[in-house]
Amino acid sequence: ISAMIRRVGRRRADSSIASVILCVGTNDIMRDYSREHFRDLYFQLLSIVSDKFPCAVAFCCHILPRKDDQSFNYRHRIDDFNGAIDDVVTSFKATAIEVSNFFRVKKHLTTKDFLHLNYDGIEFMRKMIKDSIIFFWQNNHVKGSLF
Repeated sequence: ISAMIRRVGRRRADSSIASVILCVGTNDIMRDYSREHFRDLYFQLLSIVSDKFPCAVAFCCHILPRKDDQSFNYRHRIDDFNGAIDDVVTSFKATAIEVSNFFRVKKHLTTKDFLHLNYDGIEFMRKMIKDSIIFFWQNNHVKGSLF
């Protein structure tokens, strides 16, 4: 998330952008972050997105699942961080997109490490994001204004 905070922070403000899609946090599961620290970083990222793109809604994808190994329980960490994402989005013009549980069940859509999506997985992810954006705007965009 820290790299994305820097990257978005360098962008010029743009009020013509209506939607921002964020799929971040996967690398952070390997860091020694607490849920609170991850939540604070995600909050900082959404604050910057909100400042840079004041008319945009942020669509925040949950972190994709990863296969547990003998040394680390990724599932618990990912679920914990996805809960932090859910906590943060309520403070912004943002919504979470649940992808983790879907791909946890549909393992044939991932590579053997269960972290990277294969071609079919990418297509499913694209459709899930697109459907979430369409659903959001159909149900929340009234008379040219948000909510």
